[in-house]
Amino acid sequence: MLQQLGPMIGAIVLCILLMAGSILLINRTVVFQNRLPADRGSLEFVFLVFGWVLLFALMLILGFALFLLVFVFVFIYIQNLRGKQRGFLWMLAIAAQRQIPLAPAVNAYAAEVGGQYGERAHEFANLLSEGVPLPDALNLVPILVPSRNNPIIRSSYESGNLAKGLREAAAARTLQQPLWGSLSGNIFYIVAMIVFGASILTFLMVKIIPSFEKIFKDFSAALPPVTLALIGISRWLVNYWFLFFPFYILFLFLLFHCLLKYLDISWYDLPGTGWLMRRKHAAEIMDCLAMDVENRRTIDAGLHTLVRCYPTGAIRVKLNRVLADVQAGAPWHESLRARGLISPADAAVLQAAERAGNLPWAMREMADGNRRRLAYRLDVLVQTLFPPVVLCFGAMVLFVVVALFMPLITLIQRMS
Repeated sequence: MLQQLGPMIGAIVLCILLMAGSILLINRTVVFQNRLPADRGSLEFVFLVFGWVLLFALMLILGFALFLLVFVFVFIYIQNLRGKQRGFLWMLAIAAQRQIPLAPAVNAYAAEVGGQYGERAHEFANLLSEGVPLPDALNLVPILVPSRNNPIIRSSYESGNLAKGLREAAAARTLQQPLWGSLSGNIFYIVAMIVFGASILTFLMVKIIPSFEKIFKDFSAALPPVTLALIGISRWLVNYWFLFFPFYILFLFLLFHCLLKYLDISWYDLPGTGWLMRRKHAAEIMDCLAMDVENRRTIDAGLHTLVRCYPTGAIRVKLNRVLADVQAGAPWHESLRARGLISPADAAVLQAAERAGNLPWAMREMADGNRRRLAYRLDVLVQTLFPPVVLCFGAMVLFVVVALFMPLITLIQRMS
């Protein structure tokens, strides 16, 4: 019953906000337009402030509802797509492990899934039937698997152990997504709070506070210091808004980037965060090279594969330089360290593991450790930033509320 009445109640609330705000502003204009400032009284101030507050609440609710509707739609679509991609990877891994022909298995999966994804799976099966290598077919039909899985799939294919590469890609996707989704969601919440808080504060500074100052000036009423401070800040922000506009655009861009990360759409890192995300890329590189070494493929051949298919351009450039160093005779682990892809401690571990003959195991353990340490550090960073951001917004709200209501209470006491 409540679910059926929910949309009706929401529509009624929006209509009430629209009607109440409009009525207050219209009555303020009709009743007080021909009166002298000294005769207007505090009632005009109440009409003005509460009318705009109600209309702004309506606009804020509508804007947030539209944003939430789009977000929910995209979230459902992406989660549905990621579920199909996980099923597709596991299907390929099981078929390759049991040596089942891939093209008929893919066609059966496509018929089961249906829709646009099923049509692309049929296209992929046709490419396999025509003799196109599996990694190339995945590149020609890119929506079937996330781009982050391309390096491990191609490395396993070229090293002759496709089944294991597909299984590792599917398992890594299943285990890592909850953690990264939680981190991206927390970061998105903080950035969204900053963006929406800045929007509300801009509306107050531009529309409410100048009208507030004008009305009290007409009454020749003395304003408390906290209100004068708020008015001074408002004037300064209105005059020098262009200094803060780039930061607003930056946070807006960061908001959408976090949203794409939360939905697992974007693979790209923000400029300047390469030092922070180095461990993530090191883990991906170690997984691929471990697959090559385990199947007796040379390191330079594995690096050549990564140079061709790694999804991040900046990392491809570094890998290309590492490949040139290795071909010139430099130790591969030292070159990875020199190019900033692994830490000195990682390079020492790889060197010791190569001498001991357990290099693939060490590479996989290093990859898992890098992912865990990166996730823990990001989680600590987010948990450290969260309380100060909330406290800052609370202090800002307290300052604005006190600055606006203290003179209003004083004015009402004077006129009573």
